[in-house]
Amino acid sequence: MPDTSDSPHHLFVVRIWSDPGLPMPEVKRGLIEHVPTGERRYFLEFGDMQAFILNRLTKPAGAGTQDAPA
Repeated sequence: MPDTSDSPHHLFVVRIWSDPGLPMPEVKRGLIEHVPTGERRYFLEFGDMQAFILNRLTKPAGAGTQDAPA
């Protein structure tokens, strides 16, 4: 759903799961989505999730969407 407002509010959905097929199953995989724009990113490191949030907070409302795996 495109973000058509200039609202200062953001909503993120974060999903985190383990992959038992990995050599180190304690490594978690994740997906974060910025709900208003539908922009999403997969991540293996929590720092990547944080970078996504910071980047989204600095973009103007209505900026483009992407779906890029990590």
